[in-house]
Amino acid sequence: MEVIILAAGKARRFEEFTGGIPKPLFRLNGESLLQKSLKNLSSLNLKSVSVVIGYKGNLIKENIGNEINGMEIIYKENKDFQTTGNMHSLFCALEQPEKCLVLDADTVYDPKIIPPLIDCDYKNALLLNHISKSGDEMFVVLDDQKRVIHFGKEHPPHPGFKYEHAGFTKYSKEFIEKMFETHEINLDNGQTDDDHEYYARRINHNFIPLHGLFLGPIQWTEIDRFEDIERAKKILNDIEATKI
Repeated sequence: MEVIILAAGKARRFEEFTGGIPKPLFRLNGESLLQKSLKNLSSLNLKSVSVVIGYKGNLIKENIGNEINGMEIIYKENKDFQTTGNMHSLFCALEQPEKCLVLDADTVYDPKIIPPLIDCDYKNALLLNHISKSGDEMFVVLDDQKRVIHFGKEHPPHPGFKYEHAGFTKYSKEFIEKMFETHEINLDNGQTDDDHEYYARRINHNFIPLHGLFLGPIQWTEIDRFEDIERAKKILNDIEATKI
């Protein structure tokens, strides 16, 4: 399984905190967000991870290097990062459709949450958490078979089991094939700035089922605002405390 970190965007909402550096290089407790994520993944004995770069990509490569703890870091470039969404970054990451685990570079998380997603029986799955009420949630509703029936930023009107997407997604080769097929059509029609979650909703609704995996409360946050920084620091401290 390919593991792909999306790190190409400029993150305009967070510029006041970064001073112009790419958000994946924003430092918390002495390390950048991307470095922390790569260290987490290296603890899972992965041979390699692909990182999709764009905005100041050379700066990311200079700061991170080509390996961490023996795990190879493969850089892929989204040259059109200014005009495309993260779906195009995912498109740039894979030379051909493959099953993969996708995550953003601006997340802080406990590495223990990754293996259950990789190993679960669902071929296509969103990792879920309780709704955080952060104001920037990607809401998910599941039916009683754990299939996704709602996935988006609008508050779900559906009855069912309601969660928040925790930013980690597992896709099968077949699901990626359908996403790429749709993306290529959209590129030809000038539709370039969509996220992979948008495609996941369409494929789930029309073609291939997408499921949700809820493990109970998990240690995870995405970094978009000042409040997220404080939440991330607490998560990192809690993770360290469990190691003692």
